[in-house]
Amino acid sequence: MEKKVNGKSNNLIGSKIFFKNIRCLNNNFKVDSAAVKIIIFASAECGECEDLINELNRRNKEKEIKNAIIVLPASQDSLALKKYNNIAMNLFRIEEDSVIKKIKFVPTFLFVEHNVITKYRQGEISLKEILTF
Repeated sequence: MEKKVNGKSNNLIGSKIFFKNIRCLNNNFKVDSAAVKIIIFASAECGECEDLINELNRRNKEKEIKNAIIVLPASQDSLALKKYNNIAMNLFRIEEDSVIKKIKFVPTFLFVEHNVITKYRQGEISLKEILTF
């Protein structure tokens, strides 16, 4: 079941991602916007997101995750750091902006080309789709 983030509309396609608003939560790693093809917007309060983050972390150790980042709302910094303190994969935070305000459910998968959202999926998605995009 998807968790509602807010009641805003989901007109996300064509929206520009401002990578300057995305910061690494667990170190000083900088996002390479040219390499990012999928942004996974999650919540530290979502069980489905936790399962997904743990699976992506496991696959990241095997170097399967090359073009995806996990982003959590900046308002959850403390909770995310406490909950995911053993995660080797970089987690990112984002300040609420016009794109984030449009996200209605978590997890939401934003498929990005040249900093523009070309498609998005909400809720469940196959890991194969993430790994091959």
